This record gives sequence, structure tokens and C-alpha cells, in this order.
Amino acid sequence: MSTKRCFLSVPSELRLHIYHYYFQLEGGYVYDAKSDKLKTSDGQPIDFSLMFTCRTIANEAMHLPLSVNTVTFSTLYREDWRNLAGCFNVVSTYYRHLEADLVLHLAEFMTPEMYGLFALIYPRFANGLETVSRNHRLHYADHNRRRATDVMYERWKGNRCCASLQSFFTDYVNMVVDPPRHQCYAGFSRAHRKRDSYSHPSNTSVGSDSLVQDALSYYLRLIADKKPVQFANHLHVIFPHWTGSDIVRDFLHLRFDNWAIPSESDVKNAIKLLDIAEIWGFPDNWHYEGPPPSPDEPFEHSSDEDDGDNGGDNGSNNGSDNEDGSDTDTYIPSGLHCREKIRFSAAANAIRFLKRIPGQRIWLKYLVLHEDFDSVNDPHTHARGLAAFAKENPSLQILRRVSLLDCIIGISYQPCTMMRILQRGERIELEPKWIRLSLSRKIGYWIRDALFVREVGIPTKCFTLRLEAGSHQDFCTDLLQRIVHRDVAWCRAYKLLEARGTFHHDEMSNFAFPRKMIRDEDVEAVDELANRTSGLLSADFNTGVPLDAHALADQTEHLHGYDWVTKWQLWDGSLGQQIPREVTMTSWLTLSSCGLMMANS
Repeated sequence: MSTKRCFLSVPSELRLHIYHYYFQLEGGYVYDAKSDKLKTSDGQPIDFSLMFTCRTIANEAMHLPLSVNTVTFSTLYREDWRNLAGCFNVVSTYYRHLEADLVLHLAEFMTPEMYGLFALIYPRFANGLETVSRNHRLHYADHNRRRATDVMYERWKGNRCCASLQSFFTDYVNMVVDPPRHQCYAGFSRAHRKRDSYSHPSNTSVGSDSLVQDALSYYLRLIADKKPVQFANHLHVIFPHWTGSDIVRDFLHLRFDNWAIPSESDVKNAIKLLDIAEIWGFPDNWHYEGPPPSPDEPFEHSSDEDDGDNGGDNGSNNGSDNEDGSDTDTYIPSGLHCREKIRFSAAANAIRFLKRIPGQRIWLKYLVLHEDFDSVNDPHTHARGLAAFAKENPSLQILRRVSLLDCIIGISYQPCTMMRILQRGERIELEPKWIRLSLSRKIGYWIRDALFVREVGIPTKCFTLRLEAGSHQDFCTDLLQRIVHRDVAWCRAYKLLEARGTFHHDEMSNFAFPRKMIRDEDVEAVDELANRTSGLLSADFNTGVPLDAHALADQTEHLHGYDWVTKWQLWDGSLGQQIPREVTMTSWLTLSSCGLMMANS
């Protein structure tokens, strides 16, 4: 005679094992962008039916789904968020550049007491700021006076900002609002990568980008508190259309967290206040190869138009010559065309999701952030946005997987250039000769900010940054050994020669070193990666071994200035032998996953 047994009569320890095996899935849970929900690793809905059998089982098992499964987030692309992501990248990057410039211009109003308050929190930053500020104001004084009176600048966006910001405005605003220049569009997805601008925050001090950005923001809040009139006066010069009663507060409130995924209304409000509202909608445009150069004026169209604007009609033409031109002069684009797939980082994606489940996220144990492609707004700084979750849940383990090729290096082509390559049936290649001058610094940005998470309350044992090569492990090892470790060795060799007093500078070396030599902080970052001393860093490929800087110093001690720079920069004809060969990036041709969406006409 059979006896019915109730599941709840089974010992609790055994029930726990049953729950564990029921909920634990191979591959864990993966965030699905289309449904905005977690799913199984093969894209199926998660089965929670056991929890609906009775209240007791639900209470006993409610913590297990997130406790026993790894939850993975990848970079987030949504078709309906292309404008949002692209314009957010531009406005946030512009704001950070503007912050840095304001700090340098308002530093003249800092009192010793204010410097003392600032130095208590950011001593390294405070030490050199006064000198950097003074040099900046002197360097751009003539430029800014000329811009204020020259009619040529009147039609340009950003013409009231310091001239140091003009490079950024040219690439990401003026090229957009001026239709004849659209084929020169640099790509909104890449706005945060423009670090060669004199207005970039990294030019104000050394340190991780997170540290520098925090210092700049604190500095401006200090000025706002102690010298609000001077701050407001400077803002009125830049933004004469602002009419609020407290424009300093309005400006400070425009700051976004780097890892934010803001609302459309917030981004539109920011670009309107910062007088760049015309950029909205541009990321949705399709981009073509561009018109072939005319025999009469190859690549001179834009500059001729500018000259015409200055030619005595008081700027009244505004390009009307082009509008009145014959139809035969009109270029009709055809063939392959593209628009960017602009992404938010995996970290930003996870932060947005976890904020929506405050009662459940405390059970999460294993969080994987797969940064498989480049994303907006300095993604290397985003891990710190997880600090609040790590503090409320000390058992949380965070693994940030970062693709060296697709995320850190990324696609460097402008949209029109990508179309030209594909239209001609050429291969898309990653060529080390073009990335070698920035590779060490790009890796350094990620490492320094990974180490910075300790400063915001994420314990070392809870966080790991893993650089990944995927199927290109040998190539990535070669990149680090022959480019990154070489950069470190030459930097150290130069320091040794300077310390010995045997290096003889000339005009070339004085020019090259500040612009091309990696910083000490980059050297320290590479050391951390090679030696794994921090406990935070790992890689799925061999990261190489340091080169002998002392031996290099001895070998090059006889070289003076220009000759030393020639050897260091491989201008002696040895470039092809010294660096790795190019690699064809087949992943960048996969339309469903690469950084650009492509279509035929």
C-alpha cells in the first residue's frame, strides 16, 4: 500500500540540495536587451515554476536563483537608443572638457585657503595646478582675443569657449551642423577617445581618469561655494543665452555619472543648455563612402566655402552658393552605407538593471561584465559605479572581461572610411604601426581605473579585471611584448640616462618626449599587469616579460637627441621588423556584431 509523502516533509538540508540543482544552470543567466530581462544562456525564459507551488518553497528558495548562477551582462546596443547613446557620449565628453577648461581659467581666483582645502583631498593634483593654469591662460590669451573679434568664428559652434576646445567642437559639433562636412564625420561612438585635444582633462594632472575627473568636479564645487560671482561671470561669457537665477548651479547639475544610461529628456536638456542641440538625430543618419575628389579642388570644398563666408557679404551667403548650384554638381550617394552601433558599457548595463531590483540584488554572488566592444563615455571608468552594490553585498564577486582588440583598441575608422574599404572589397586589418603610439596608454587607462576601485570601497578580493584576446592570443602577446614592454623599456632607459647626466637634448628630443613618451603612471600600470602584484588583474594570454632597460640605456648612451629619438621611434627603417604584422579582423566584418551597421543601397 503506497504512502503519499509531502515534499516539505523531506529534511531541509535535502530540500536545499534539490533547490540548488533545480535552479543552477550551465552558463548561468544572461541579460537580454530585447526583453530587458535575464534569460538562460541559450536565450530561454528562466523557469521559476517550482517557486509557485507554495509559499514555503518560495520563501526557502527565493534567494537561490541569483546565488547559484553567474549573471552576465554584455555591452548594450539598442536600435532605439542609438541617438541617446551617441549624443550622450558627445555631451558628456564635452562637459568633461569644459570642466577642465573652467578649472584652468578660474584658478586665478583661488585663495591660499581654498588651495589648502583642495590639497587636503587631492594633494598630487594641487601641487602643479597653479602652474598648469597660468600656462594655459597665457597660451590661449591671443587665440581667445582673436576669436572674439574675427567674423570667421561667428558661425561656428563653441566660438565663445576657450580655443583649446575648438578641436573637439570641430570634430563632433561643427562637422555635424555643416552638411558639406558630413563625410568627415568622426563618429559619435568615438567622441570619448579624442584625447589629443588640449582641453582633455588628462592634461590638467596625472592619475587615473576617475581621480582626475573627481578632482576637477570637487574643484569647481569649491569655486562655486567660495567664488560664485566669478564663476557665474565666466559662464555668462560662454553661454550668454542662459537666463536662470543660479547658472552656476545649473551648470553643475548638468554633470552625468560616466556609467549612467540617462533618459532622452535629460540628454536633450543638456545639449540644449550647452548650445549643441543640433547634434540630436545625427547618429541615425546613414553614411556613405563620400563623393570622389574633384580634379579642380580635391578635398578643398569646405575650406573654399569658409573663405566665401568671409568674403565681404557679412556672412549672409551661409553656403547659398551650393544651394543655387546646378544639379550636375550634386553628389548622389549610393552603394554600401552604414550607421554606427553605439553601445553602453556592460558595467553601465548592469548598474541600470541592478538599481531596479533592490530587494533581490543582495543575493547576487557572481557578476560578469563582458566588455566585448567599445562603448560610450570612458568605459574604463565605469566599474566604480558598482561600489554601492559591493558595499551592500560583501560576498559579491565581480569579473570584468575586456576585449583587448574590440574594446580597448577598437575600430579606428571613420564611417566614410569604413565604407570606402568595404566598397572596394578590401580587408579590414588591425595594423600595429598605426596603434603602436597609443597602445600602452590605452591599456594603462583600463589598468589604472581598475586599481582605483579600491579607493571607492570595492575590496580587492571582490573585483577582477581580465584582459582577453579571444582567438588572437599569439597576436596580443606579440603586441604587448614588442610594443608595450618596448615602450616601458625606452621610457626607463631615458630616465636612467637623464639620471646619469649623459643624455644630450636637442630641439627634436625636447619636442618628442612630452608628446610621445609614455607617462610614469603608464609604466606602473604595465608593471602591475606583468607582475600581477595587485591581485586585481589577469589575462587569457601571455602578457610578456619586461625588457632590460639598463642594457638599453648602455646601448643608446652614445646617441644624442635626434638620433636617440630616431632609434626609439623606429624612424631608422626598422619599423617593419620591430613590430607585429597586421591581422585581418574578420569579427569587424560580421554585420550583426561589429561596431557599424551596414546595408546595401
